[in-house]
Amino acid sequence: MALSKTIELPSGVTVTYHRILRIAANYEGAKGVIQAEVGSYLDEDARRAGREPVRVQHVQLAIDGIEASREAIYAALSAPIPLREVMAPKDGAKALPQGGFAPEDMLVAHVPARAATGFEEAEAV
Repeated sequence: MALSKTIELPSGVTVTYHRILRIAANYEGAKGVIQAEVGSYLDEDARRAGREPVRVQHVQLAIDGIEASREAIYAALSAPIPLREVMAPKDGAKALPQGGFAPEDMLVAHVPARAATGFEEAEAV
């Protein structure tokens, strides 16, 4: 199993085939962190010909009760990044005497819940 997604690297080289090279999982109860080393190749033919990856990326994913199988990690790597809601005070908002801000002085923003891996929306191959 691998991921198929066209990514242009900063060097201008385009890679289309990505494969997990190594996995390390650290658990504390049902929660933990998976560290995956992902190799990116020009294409599947280059990988099958034994070429070295053009880029190796270390990706860290928080896990909550998922197994550390390659299939589960590929699915997590290619999943869209969920958004979480955060609140911040508007410019010029004045803090209340008891601390905090009035609700009308707050902005609501939706920010990524995790760091991007670059493999979001990739297709499993």
